[in-house]
Amino acid sequence: MNYKRKIIEELISEKIKNIFVFTVTFIILFFISFITVIPKKYSLQIGDIAPVDIKAPRDFEDDEATQEKINKALSEVLPKYNKDLNIAKKSIDNINELINNVKYEKEQNIDETTKIDNLKKLTKINLSDEDIKLLLTLNDQELDNLQKFLNDVLIKVLSLDIRENNLEDVKKHSKI
Repeated sequence: MNYKRKIIEELISEKIKNIFVFTVTFIILFFISFITVIPKKYSLQIGDIAPVDIKAPRDFEDDEATQEKINKALSEVLPKYNKDLNIAKKSIDNINELINNVKYEKEQNIDETTKIDNLKKLTKINLSDEDIKLLLTLNDQELDNLQKFLNDVLIKVLSLDIRENNLEDVKKHSKI
């Protein structure tokens, strides 16, 4: 009987040890997972810079409030104009220089390929070989008319007030 009693005491003590280890392990794991699941709370005031990135538990967007803020911000910003009067002068000078160079090269007694290469080197305007060939075929009167037309168009286009990032201005003035 004594033998049975020792076996029962050992089984009970073994069960108690297992229950104790299970309970302690459960409590430790519970607190570890509890600490990682609960979001941290920060004490911030308006205008403070957060010490870490704070992520929202869910994403949402208030479309109406966002659009109102966008409209308000747009109404407070003055339209931006980039008007450089030197651009028109430089562009007209480049056209005049091109026409004068074409007239000069036409008078030279050299082959057409050399004329094209010379004009490409002399002009600041990026033209294809086909465009230069066409210019070389025009007579002086046609070149003068072309020069006058291009200068008039440049003056008209560059005098328009087209604001940056405003597609409606471009559409309105594109009917020139």
